[in-house]
Amino acid sequence: VAAAFLLLGMALFILDMKLALRLKLAEIFASGAMLIALLALAGYVYGATALYASGDLPHTGVSPHTLVGIMLLAAGTLAVRPRRALMGLLTSPSAGGFLVRRLLIGALAIPTLGLLVTFGHGASLYGQPFAEALLVVIGFAVAIALVLTTGRALDRIDAARTASERAVAEREERWRYLIDQA
Repeated sequence: VAAAFLLLGMALFILDMKLALRLKLAEIFASGAMLIALLALAGYVYGATALYASGDLPHTGVSPHTLVGIMLLAAGTLAVRPRRALMGLLTSPSAGGFLVRRLLIGALAIPTLGLLVTFGHGASLYGQPFAEALLVVIGFAVAIALVLTTGRALDRIDAARTASERAVAEREERWRYLIDQA
């Protein structure tokens, strides 16, 4: 957790430095802090105490609300300059922005389903090997569904763009014809 705060501090410090802008260091540091907090939070959710507490010293570790706070600070650090690399892509009206938003929303389903598999294992509905296999298959199925639905949506967008370009070309042809006749 100290590393997450260090990364956040460095990200804020170098936010507008020219070299850091070219290397996108502020975004990298803020993302690193968010990943550290997310890993520790996953430790809480899945019962992996080694991810959020020290085994050597009693009563050490980090609380879940501190981890959520770090994640919010990291998200705020990324959002402070919305036109830059990560947030610029996320908020872009282009096909890349559409793809990123769609895949990020779908990617949130994987840890949610993992939590359900963990609850099923905790309730002794099935054993550990079955839970691991189920988690892999569910993750794979979600990834395939994301790819297919996003591909279909991009095809629809491309078809609409092609139809629009065709309509513009036909209008231009009509205008040329009218001008030539005049």
